[in-house]
Amino acid sequence: MSHFDDFLREATSSDPGSEKGLSAEELHGLYTSWCIINVCPAESAEALWAALTSRGILPGNNTLAMTGPAAADYSLSSEPISPDSPIPEVELATGPAMLRAWSTPCSG
Repeated sequence: MSHFDDFLREATSSDPGSEKGLSAEELHGLYTSWCIINVCPAESAEALWAALTSRGILPGNNTLAMTGPAAADYSLSSEPISPDSPIPEVELATGPAMLRAWSTPCSG
């Protein structure tokens, strides 16, 4: 299984009712979020498009929806913030949990 297969399995789901699926911007942003969460170096955009195309996935013409932690990260990081927006509370992993996260390499 490749790096891109892991990304698709963990960060996307099929949404047959979707009229257009995920756009190129959404797919790239979701992929970037997935890589950050998994402490995995992102491949180039060209490699992402080639991998998706080889799997029959076209930006803006697919049945994909976002899911999982990468979807939440992408949504939060792409949401415009107004001066009146509350700052969300975030619990950071420390100690052994953080060490496990940073020492577990991505697959592929």
